[in-house]
Amino acid sequence: MKNKQANQILRAWDLAEKISGGELDKKAKWFSGDIRKTAYQKRESGTINEKISQNNQSSDQHVTISLLYLGEYKKQDLRDSIQNIRFRDTEMVQNRDPAKGYSVALIVNSAWSFQKIEVPYAAYFYLKLRQENIEEAMHGQQYDDFKSQLSQQLEEVIDRKRADLAECLALANQIVLKTFKLAGTRNVGQLRGLFQIQDEPPMLNSFYTEDIERVLQASADDSLLLKYLGLNPDVATKQEVDQNRDFISKLLDVENLPDGRWPGPEKYFQSLMQQVAVNVIRDKGPIKTDLKTVNGPPGTGKTTLLQDVFADTIVQQAKVMAQLEKPMDGFRRIKPIELFSNCKYNAYELIPALQGYGIVVTSNNNSAVANISKEFPSRNKIRQYPNENREKQDEYRTQLEEIDYFSDLANRILETADSWGMFAVPMGSKANQQKVFKHINHGVLKKQLSVYSDSWADARQNFNTALEAVHQEKARLHRMISIVERANPSVVDQAYLELKVVDEGIEVLNQEIANLTQKIENIRHRLVTLPKKRFLIFWQHETPTHDSLRFHISNLNKKIEGLNERLTDRRKERRHVVHFIAQQEKIIREVEPIQKQLEKEGIVVFNDDFWRQPNDKRQQSLPNNSRVLQNKRAKLFIAAMRLRKVFVCEARVPISNAWEFFAH
Repeated sequence: MKNKQANQILRAWDLAEKISGGELDKKAKWFSGDIRKTAYQKRESGTINEKISQNNQSSDQHVTISLLYLGEYKKQDLRDSIQNIRFRDTEMVQNRDPAKGYSVALIVNSAWSFQKIEVPYAAYFYLKLRQENIEEAMHGQQYDDFKSQLSQQLEEVIDRKRADLAECLALANQIVLKTFKLAGTRNVGQLRGLFQIQDEPPMLNSFYTEDIERVLQASADDSLLLKYLGLNPDVATKQEVDQNRDFISKLLDVENLPDGRWPGPEKYFQSLMQQVAVNVIRDKGPIKTDLKTVNGPPGTGKTTLLQDVFADTIVQQAKVMAQLEKPMDGFRRIKPIELFSNCKYNAYELIPALQGYGIVVTSNNNSAVANISKEFPSRNKIRQYPNENREKQDEYRTQLEEIDYFSDLANRILETADSWGMFAVPMGSKANQQKVFKHINHGVLKKQLSVYSDSWADARQNFNTALEAVHQEKARLHRMISIVERANPSVVDQAYLELKVVDEGIEVLNQEIANLTQKIENIRHRLVTLPKKRFLIFWQHETPTHDSLRFHISNLNKKIEGLNERLTDRRKERRHVVHFIAQQEKIIREVEPIQKQLEKEGIVVFNDDFWRQPNDKRQQSLPNNSRVLQNKRAKLFIAAMRLRKVFVCEARVPISNAWEFFAH
């Protein structure tokens, strides 16, 4: 990339990715007791080379492996080395990391024969850094060769014929400790690992590093990436959202609340910033970009807000479906495609208006994706009331169970009995894909799509009724909130302060006029008593002092005239303020019943009282929302799922054909 600042950020990111990972799994157990005894038995009875036999197993069979961590070290030591060697910083770190890292993950099959090794780049980085080979630590040009040579050494040690397993493991660990220049134990009972596991082992190196390197080598800057890195040259589009009262108030206007939401407990609203994130993601406010990010530590509700994003996405597509006279109108036939000899399938595609609503969840953390794939279709994620109200009838769960969005298929794929429907399936690994293809083939899919008792007309009407109910409740809230927002007591308080200032100004002006008037009276009295200059016997002439006093009176009268003009303006201003106060007080009296109704329903309004709360308190409430609206939005999602079910069932030919193309 040409952008120097972007290069610096990406280099730092690359370094952070390289030294992340390589930590012992929290589920790791000691290689001792029954685990060690079982390993010895497996080793002794392993007369067949499983590395060959396992390759011949069908995809349906589960293959078990074990993973042993060799060459443990303290992750804080790695950080200290970076600080001391790379940055020449010897300052003591206060909050030291207690995590343990490992140098090699030794992976063996169920007979404890060598399968492969994985070397976390963090361990290699740590080694080269302590050797003060910073160039190699940063770029790892010899990393693959290093790993290959170490793999060959360890395979020879582990797979020695008639060798004791404990001796093999001890020797392997010593080789790793020596290679990585670490102090460690010779006691194999103090090694840890994951034993007899079926899932893929945890990812040991970040897959971002190759992507980052590819971006760094690019000849041109990518505008979307620059935005992601915060280097968008259009600084005017940047906004500090958390404390931006005007932005949040407009973004979370009741009209901007997504129509659909996940059917969770209606009394639990999203937090303030969760709803801000949902609205931004759903393009409900002024921020409209191709890339959105939501950041937060674990447990802050990122997955929870995703549920509402998914639910509203389903609802938005259902709005398009509801405009169709029949589901087949949502497809366009392309051409016949020959999949097998003399066997052709007609290929269809969704019309453009129905495209763009799919969602792919991906992560460098396999468990995070698995959690979403398994949790979202779970009945436990569908709750109208909190757990303490289990005696109440749960309409959400009942309605979804009646719809039955292919729950049988979901249960088979997810290996559970708890699914309300096939809302999500794991497709990230080849094993997961094969599991899905096993349970959903052309015949099964056609059969599943043929079993339904609903009608398109009824499902459409049900959805449109639910949508209208949401819009009516939004309109009701909007009217009530708009009236209450107009009747702001703080505005009246401010008006009374303004009235006080105006009255004080009027008083000052009156006093100034009175003072000037008194001055004029005093000057006139002096003029009467001031002696005149005698001329001849009968005539008397006024002196220059008389002229000066009369000029002074003239100036004072002009000042009084100006003050009277200002006084007139102030009195007009006072009448305006008094009228405004009367209007506002009338509005406040009129909205008292509405205010009480909002309080009764627990509806919060964006007013001064709300913004005066501490930030953590503000996060616990969501203005412009009600439990009634929560309920109607959740039922709209359920109505959308019903419409979706009828849509795919009545369009079973294009959908089953498309699945056949996908599977093959």
